[in-house]
Amino acid sequence: MTTRATGASRPAASSAVPHPAVPPGTTDHPISPHDVVDYPRPRDGLPEIIGTPAQLSRAARSLAAGQGPVALDAERASGFRYGQDAYLVQLRREGVGTLLIDPITCGPLTDLATALDGPEWILHAADQDIPCLTMLGLKAASLFDTELAARLLGRQHVGLGAVIEETLGLRLAKDHAAADWSTRPLPTSWLIYAALDVELLIDLRDALAVELEAAGKAQWATQEFEHIRTRPAKPAKIDPWRKTPRAGSTVRSPRSLAILRELWTSREELAAELDRTPSKVLSHQALIAAAVARPRSRRKMNALKEFSSRQARQNQERWWRAIERALEMPEEELPPPVLPWAPRSSPTRAPGSATTLKRRTSSTAYVEPSGSAPRRFACPRSSSWRRDASAVWPGTLVRRSSRDTPAASVLRRSVSAWPSWEPGRGRSSRPPRPSRQHCAEHTPIMCGGAPLTGTSERRTAVVVAGSSGTSRPCGTQWTSKP
Repeated sequence: MTTRATGASRPAASSAVPHPAVPPGTTDHPISPHDVVDYPRPRDGLPEIIGTPAQLSRAARSLAAGQGPVALDAERASGFRYGQDAYLVQLRREGVGTLLIDPITCGPLTDLATALDGPEWILHAADQDIPCLTMLGLKAASLFDTELAARLLGRQHVGLGAVIEETLGLRLAKDHAAADWSTRPLPTSWLIYAALDVELLIDLRDALAVELEAAGKAQWATQEFEHIRTRPAKPAKIDPWRKTPRAGSTVRSPRSLAILRELWTSREELAAELDRTPSKVLSHQALIAAAVARPRSRRKMNALKEFSSRQARQNQERWWRAIERALEMPEEELPPPVLPWAPRSSPTRAPGSATTLKRRTSSTAYVEPSGSAPRRFACPRSSSWRRDASAVWPGTLVRRSSRDTPAASVLRRSVSAWPSWEPGRGRSSRPPRPSRQHCAEHTPIMCGGAPLTGTSERRTAVVVAGSSGTSRPCGTQWTSKP
């Protein structure tokens, strides 16, 4: 990556708060770290929190009268509260300034939803904030995601602070990202942090939009933003208790799995009742320790060091009842063990998968004209596949993870018309780019089909995914050969 020349100019400021650099930095020519200056506080001062229905109604009318897109952000209390509710919503629009809204005390946000139904939303990492905003009744008519735009441009660092530094030459304080935003009253330093999260989003959006257009990726970005905006909520996970940290490698027997499941379920119920994050009600280590030890009495359960904490002792009767249910459960009701996932694409643990990842990454470099192959396009998890008996048709190879990244779908559209392609065979084997019509009709999963195992066997997979995320057969064949 080329470094931008030092000495980026800035408009003269009437106050001590700096302005964004002119011209802005780009992916190939970012603002030099030596030219980045601190942006300590909002330029227009810190706004007061909007915390009553009357204040919200006035703010909504003001927001509706503003011009241009609306920058949004939401602060949650992840790690402190149960669920992903928003405890502060920040907005900024030209002609309006910054608004800080307390959704807990304002009541229904109907007036705000009406004001936001029309202008483009600007969010950073929209897939993190849209779910909690949707829970508040706020829905976007159009979207621009600055994080995804940075990924599509091949930025190596896509956090909000890093993108603003490289593009606008300003440094934001990021001291309260993991704070408990359910705290009331909110400290002034937290409110400054929250206001700054939307202060520069409009300037950042404009700079990234120009760069996307120059790179020929504006249409890609529009499609990906629309995908994020319109995709349905994620379905409930199957057996979420199996995702307890260290459970897959430690808890193997059906009886131990039953203890883990009963304790996890009991902990979830209590955490929801107390509105606390589950790990603060009973630690993950306590769940694993009980599942492995399988204590036969309350005394033996209490003897486990993981159950010696104050939070564990407060509800020891509840935990023992959960363990007792699992110990008394008939054999036919015990949860079945599941084989652990295959190793990730590590050269030492899974050389075949590592080879596949390397070839797919080199293939991505062809699709990405800058030569940069961001990890989001070809990640280790996407290189591991398994056969799924519940697939739509027999023999389908499906991804180990159901998570599908938007940038990967851009890659899939770019290679979807390549009927037979052998990755890693050099430039001479690279097929022509597909037609736009074909791209819209067929979206194959990643760009190789089946994983390579290092053998000489030729492997062909017919695997595609529709725009809705459901698999369907297609005539497109993908051939991978070591």
